[in-house]
Amino acid sequence: MILTVSNNADFCKSIYRFLLQRGKFSRFMNFEDLDNFVGFDTISADFVLIDGNSSQRHLRRACEIIESHFPSVEIKILTGTDTLKDIKSPIYSGSENLKISLCDTTACLLGYPLRLTKNEHNILLLLLSDRKRIFSSEEILCLIFPFSSKTSKNQLAVHVCNINKKAMAISGRRLIVNPHKNGYTLNSRI
Repeated sequence: MILTVSNNADFCKSIYRFLLQRGKFSRFMNFEDLDNFVGFDTISADFVLIDGNSSQRHLRRACEIIESHFPSVEIKILTGTDTLKDIKSPIYSGSENLKISLCDTTACLLGYPLRLTKNEHNILLLLLSDRKRIFSSEEILCLIFPFSSKTSKNQLAVHVCNINKKAMAISGRRLIVNPHKNGYTLNSRI
């Protein structure tokens, strides 16, 4: 997981798109929220991206806060996505039975093509990032649709249902399960 700190929505959107194309996900915070954030123990960050176009005061304060909560995490101060070229991912992610492209929306289930929409593809990529974890609806909405206030839990359920219909046609099993109505995870039987 990557933590991105910026007050600029356009910067966040460009980082989000760049990382998503590489199968990476980011949590976004603005500088003011960073000062008041108490849930750092619930975040695991591989590294932190900070908007370099911000004021020196914001940059200094963000670095201080992050270094105190994530002492061993690398901090990158960016002025654009071009300095992120070292973030590399394989072309495909997944397991022997499920392969999903990181370059486009193609996927294969049991060797058969699984046709996915962009949102379905992104949901599967997130669930594949940690197969054993149960992702809450709120977490999926925050990570997959961070800039859309119109996407609801019901719409997420529709996307999951559509993925499962497509998977059932191929394997006879649901690809995504909702254990104990707690959230979503990949079916361990596939």
